[in-house]
Amino acid sequence: MLKNFKKGLIVVSVLFLLLLATSFTDSNVAIAGGFTKECTNFNFPDTNVGRGIFAGDMKADCTKDGTLAPTPPFALSNYVGINNEGQLIWKKSGFYGIFCLNRRMVYEINIDDWRLEANCRHPGVGTRKISKLSINERISNQNGTLVYDGPPL
Repeated sequence: MLKNFKKGLIVVSVLFLLLLATSFTDSNVAIAGGFTKECTNFNFPDTNVGRGIFAGDMKADCTKDGTLAPTPPFALSNYVGINNEGQLIWKKSGFYGIFCLNRRMVYEINIDDWRLEANCRHPGVGTRKISKLSINERISNQNGTLVYDGPPL
């Protein structure tokens, strides 16, 4: 009976510590990824017209202080590039915006996820192909600002 009591006490102690830890978390800090749950109207400007927007940047309307607001441009090209086959990949300073056209977010119902889709040039070959990457897993909305919060690249 004492053995069962010790096990129960350990379980209750762990649950208490978990509850205590969650009470100290900041409700304004997003969990890694998942920005599409708080954002809409994804936009990928194609030009730099002196307004600080570059090819490969992404904008959206995201929740900020409880309401939807336009985000500042997010430099997605700092985190996304292409590999030798023209596939979108996570890559530090990847500059995918230089190689890929027709960038957009597409919802894929079969996997219940939003993905970046682009028509990317195959390096060295010059042909183009459609490529997709789930950016939802590493990009989050932090009170109206899109941020990369995945592992280091």
